[in-house]
Amino acid sequence: MSQEKRFLEEFEIPSYEDWKKAAEETLGGAPFEKKLITKTYEGIDLKPLYSLADIESLEYLVENMPGEYAYTRGKSRIGYKKHAWEISQEINYPQPELFNTAAKKDLNCGQTALNISINEEFAAKNINSNKECLSNGSLLVSDLNDLEKAFSGININEVPVCFKPNTLGFELAALFAAYCKNNKIDLNSIKVNFGLNPLNELIKNGKSGVAPAKLLDDAALLINWAKENAANANVISVDAEVYHNGGSNSIQELAFALSTGVYLINELMRRGLEIDEIATRIVFNFSIGARFFTEIAKFRAARLLWARIIKEFGGNEESQKMTLIARTSKVNKTKFDPFVNMLRGTSEAMAGVLAGVDALHVGTFDETLGLPSDFSRRIARNIQSIILNESHLTDTIDPAGGSWYLETLTNEIAQKVWDLFRKVESKGGILNALIEGFPQAEINAIKSQRVSNLAGRRESLLGTNKYPNLTEKPVENLTIFAANEADKYLNDYASRLKNRNNAEIDTKVKEFNKYFSSDRSKSMEAAINAVAAGATISELLNASSIHNDNISIEPIKEFRSGEMFEEMRLAATEYKAKTGKLPQVCLVNFGALKEFKGRNDFSSDFFSVGGFEIVSSEGFNDAASAMAYVGTTDYSIYVVCSTDDRYPNVVPEFASALKQSKPKAKLVLAGLPTDYVEQFKSAGVDEFIHIKANIYELLSSLLKEIGVL
Repeated sequence: MSQEKRFLEEFEIPSYEDWKKAAEETLGGAPFEKKLITKTYEGIDLKPLYSLADIESLEYLVENMPGEYAYTRGKSRIGYKKHAWEISQEINYPQPELFNTAAKKDLNCGQTALNISINEEFAAKNINSNKECLSNGSLLVSDLNDLEKAFSGININEVPVCFKPNTLGFELAALFAAYCKNNKIDLNSIKVNFGLNPLNELIKNGKSGVAPAKLLDDAALLINWAKENAANANVISVDAEVYHNGGSNSIQELAFALSTGVYLINELMRRGLEIDEIATRIVFNFSIGARFFTEIAKFRAARLLWARIIKEFGGNEESQKMTLIARTSKVNKTKFDPFVNMLRGTSEAMAGVLAGVDALHVGTFDETLGLPSDFSRRIARNIQSIILNESHLTDTIDPAGGSWYLETLTNEIAQKVWDLFRKVESKGGILNALIEGFPQAEINAIKSQRVSNLAGRRESLLGTNKYPNLTEKPVENLTIFAANEADKYLNDYASRLKNRNNAEIDTKVKEFNKYFSSDRSKSMEAAINAVAAGATISELLNASSIHNDNISIEPIKEFRSGEMFEEMRLAATEYKAKTGKLPQVCLVNFGALKEFKGRNDFSSDFFSVGGFEIVSSEGFNDAASAMAYVGTTDYSIYVVCSTDDRYPNVVPEFASALKQSKPKAKLVLAGLPTDYVEQFKSAGVDEFIHIKANIYELLSSLLKEIGVL
C-alpha cells in the first residue's frame, strides 16, 4: 500500500476547476454550460462530471446501509442475494383458457409471478359490453368459473398473484377467496395483491363508475378481512403508471403517487384503521422511463420519501418499507421498427433491477401492435432471466450506492419531489388537486415539451423520428383475438348464466345485499358465498347499489411519443395500397459527391420519417443540367442538396426554372443559408430543412398538400 501511495504521489491530482478549464479549452470557445450541461424534463441540470465534493453534505444517503432507514439502498439487508425480484410478466390474453396455457408455459420457463390485468368493463357489464373491449388483452373474468379456467393447473401456493390497479378489488378478492376455499388453499400460504385503487378509473376516464368513497370502504373492509383471516394479501395499489403514461416527468410521477398514498392513508385512518395496518397492505406500481440514471435515482428517492412519510404517521419499521412493482415504459414504445423496443425494454429493466424493485414486468416488443406472440413473450421474459442469471448484476448489493452522480441525483430528485408533494398537499390533497386540474396542468406542460422536442428531433426515437426503416416487414405471429372468438366467449358465457342454479344464486346475492346495507363487516363472507354459488362480479356490483358521486375531473390520457410520426407513416402506407407506391421526394444534387452527400443523407433521413420514398439524382454542375433531368420526372416535391457555397450560383436559376416548369411542385432546400433565405424564397424555394426544423410540422404539411394525409 505504501509503495502504491508513493507511486501515486508522483502525479499531481487535478481539481474539478483544473478539469473544467481543460474541458473549456477542448470546446474551442463554445459555452461550457451549453455544450456539457444536460437539461432534463425534471428541471435538473446534469453536470458532465461529479466528484466527492458533490456528496460531502449527503451523509444521510451515503452512510445509509441496505435494509436500514430510509431504505434508499433497498428494504432488504441482503438485497437480491436470497430472494430475487419477482419476474412478473403481464400475460395479456383475454380468454381464460389462452391465458392459462401461456401462464403455465411461462412459469415453466423463468417467470416467477402472475401479473394480471382484469377487463373491468366486461366484469362490470358482462354480456352488454362492447365487443371491442373484449380484445384489449385484459383477462375476461366474470365469475368463479373463469378464474378456475385461468388458474387451472397452476399452484398459487408457490406463485404470487398480482392484480394490476383496478376498481374491482373487493369483488376480485371475494372471487379469489372463493377459489382458494374451493381448492382448499390456505390464505396464509399464498401471496396476492388485489390491486384496489379507489382513484384509478377517475384519473384515467375523468369519472368513476364506482364512487371513490365506496371503494375506500371496500379497502378498509378488505384490510380487516385479511387481518382476521391471516391472509398474506396486499390490498391497495397506488398507480403511478397513470401519471407516467400521461407524459409526466419523474418528479411529477413520484410526487403525485406519494400524495395518492397519503390520501388513501388519511381516508382509511378515518375509517378506523391504524397506520401499520394500512401501510403494510399498500404497494406502488411505477413505470420505468428511458433516462437510465434518473430512473434509478427516482426509485431510491421513492423509498426514502415514503419511509419519511410513514414515519411521520407513526408507522413502524416494517410499515416504512415501500413495495415497488415496476414495468417498462409504454410512452417510448413504437409501432414501426418495433424490434428496437427490445433494446429500450432491456435498458429500462436494468435500471429497475439496479434500483432494487420488488417485481418487474418487461413489455413485449409488439405490445403497441396487439396481443403478444409466444416469441415476443419469451424475449421479454428472457431479458429478465439474462439480467438475473448471466449479467451478475446481483453479485453486489446495491451496486449503485455511493456513486457521486447517483447519490447527488437522488438527493435532487427527492428535494424536488418533496416540494411538489407539499404543493399538492397544500391544495387539500391529491383528490382536490385533481378536481382543480393541478396535476393535469403540470403533466400537460411536460408533455408539450416532449412533443416539441420530438417534433424538432432534439429528442430521438430511433426508427420513428430518426433513422426509419421503410423496408421493414410487418411483425408476424401476432396473437389475434378475432370477432368470432369474442362471439364464442359471449355465447358460452350466456349459456353458463342460463344453466346456473339461479334460485340459489339469487338467495346468496340478496344475503350479500342485506349485509352490504346493514353490516358491512359480514359482507365479505357473504360475497364469497355468492360467487362460490356462481354469482358474477356484475351481480355483486349491482347488489351493492353503487352510484357515482358525480365527481368529475379532466382525465389523464395515455401519451405515446411515436404516435404523431406513426400517423404519417400509416398514411403513407395506405397511400401505397391505393396507388401502388409510397409518396416520393426527389433529391436534386449539385456538385461532386463530397459536396452534396452530407445534405443528401440528412434529407433522406428527414423525409423517410414521413414515409417518403427517396429518389436521388447524380450531381449537377449547373441549373440547366439539373432542369434537363427534372424535366424527365414527375414528382410533387424536389429537394436541393449541396453546400452553402454553391447554393448562390445555382439555386435562384434552378428554383425559378422549376416553378415555371412545374408550378404545383414543392421546392425544398437542404440547409439554412441565412444570408440568402429571402432571396431563395423569392426565387421559388418553399421550405428549408435543417437540424432546427420542426420535422413533424413540415412533413405533415407536405403530406397534406400532396393528398396523403
